[in-house]
Amino acid sequence: MILALSFHDDLHAIAVQHAVRARGEEFHIVECDAVSGRPGLTWHLSGTTDGSEPSAAVPTSEGRTVPPAQAELLWWRRARADQQLTMSAAAPDGAGLGAQQITEVFRAGSVG
Repeated sequence: MILALSFHDDLHAIAVQHAVRARGEEFHIVECDAVSGRPGLTWHLSGTTDGSEPSAAVPTSEGRTVPPAQAELLWWRRARADQQLTMSAAAPDGAGLGAQQITEVFRAGSVG
């Protein structure tokens, strides 16, 4: 499996994904700017205690969850921290805005 880290709707990554899949290989894209508010991101230092789940799982652009440990190749295409917040990620009272708040804290901390 090839795992690409990029941003939402990266046309180059999508084109490469189609070409690789046409050759019968598994290829997934992790959208680094769309992690906030999506279920499925898990990370354990040594897996689950009963061994039933992998040590890590990341959400793909197609809504699947894949373990990065199964990747034979990691393509670090484009990674950025700014999160794209979807309406489903935030409750009407503003809950779920954590990633945006963290981004703002880092920006505020770097000023002055």
